[in-house]
Amino acid sequence: MSNTARRQGTMRAVSLMTSPEVALALAGLVVNVALIIAYLAATDTVVQSLNDTLYPVVWITLSIYLVGSLLRRGPRLTGSSLGVAVALGYGLVLAAIGTPIGLSEESATVMTTWATPGWGPIVMYSVGPIGGTILPFEIIGYAALSYAVGCAVAAGSRGALAGTLGLFTCIGCVLPVIGAVVGAFGGTAAALQPAATSYGLATGLFAVTVLLMLVAIPLESTME
Repeated sequence: MSNTARRQGTMRAVSLMTSPEVALALAGLVVNVALIIAYLAATDTVVQSLNDTLYPVVWITLSIYLVGSLLRRGPRLTGSSLGVAVALGYGLVLAAIGTPIGLSEESATVMTTWATPGWGPIVMYSVGPIGGTILPFEIIGYAALSYAVGCAVAAGSRGALAGTLGLFTCIGCVLPVIGAVVGAFGGTAAALQPAATSYGLATGLFAVTVLLMLVAIPLESTME
């Protein structure tokens, strides 16, 4: 490899690591972790699994980076009616095969359960035949993927095909999820976090989908 190629590679790496979207994602990461630590310090929460606690951090951080990259260097979604329509439809599909939207036979109810930031606050609702469980990190992740798919359609790129992988990110969301069950045992309150191991697979698929989106959707170069 020539010295020129090495310098260009180094400049590109530095440009990437110091880009506004990286700074924004890192800020989101720090804030998310700080909120989790503050929540654990302020409550008598017992963390059953560190991985489960941190899955939302991964989803939220990657979502911030994906959307930040597209907003700064990606195709404009606002100029494409088809892109907007596809983004909305894709989001509804993700929500329908995940936990946010489903069928319900319960009466109109809304119940909020607290959990570590990202998992909670969990909102379980039922309105007529529609009901579901809303997890903050899923909503953020689904919204980011939907926006990316819309941008892919607006650009006419293959990124929309990459988005089909995102449909499987809710493989761990199809189970009824109750993020925190608070009770008293020996005078100590214990919050039991969801321990579905399938969320690990879902998180991996989400990360791969974000990577494919960034590769497939044309982004403007920031290099001079």
